[in-house]
Amino acid sequence: MRVTGPADLTRVEYFIDDTKIGEVSETPYNLQFSTDNHPLGSHQLYAIGYSSAGQEYRSNVITANFIPKQSAMKFILPVLGVVLGVVLLSALVPLMSGRRKHISIPMGAERHYGVGGGGICPNCHRPFALPLISMNLGFSKLAVCPFCNRLGLVRVESISKLREAEKTELDWLKTDEPFKTNEEEELRKDLDDSKYQGL
Repeated sequence: MRVTGPADLTRVEYFIDDTKIGEVSETPYNLQFSTDNHPLGSHQLYAIGYSSAGQEYRSNVITANFIPKQSAMKFILPVLGVVLGVVLLSALVPLMSGRRKHISIPMGAERHYGVGGGGICPNCHRPFALPLISMNLGFSKLAVCPFCNRLGLVRVESISKLREAEKTELDWLKTDEPFKTNEEEELRKDLDDSKYQGL
């Protein structure tokens, strides 16, 4: 609690709910106190100053809500538990549900993306419907691709981009080279690199 007053101020008494909690008789007229020493709830804080001539000065009354450390921890810990539970659930649900189902949709087929929206797999580049319940990280969701069955952060895309990705699948079919996932490309690269080992 900080108090300023006239030049002839010599002493200040500090009160919380009409209970004197301290006194300061020299500048600066500041008093430090801990809310842990007071019960949870609303409290009124004020000060009374005295001049060298004995004149009394009353400060304005400030109403403040105190939350002692013990009470704060009783409130914060359950809330943190719920938040962590929701985060874990949103991470595990797509992982558990996504790995069980593997869907087969023809290349270029139009998909229905539903309420969760759609995304394009960063591994196989095929568009798919995102789960409604999943961990959201900005504009991305943690999801398992139903085509390549890999878990990753998938950006939520607009319907126009998703339709464009569907058409791109048809372009892959028109090329002579068969469609490969990133995983296949990495395996091929590892195989090529292994030719030069030990030389």
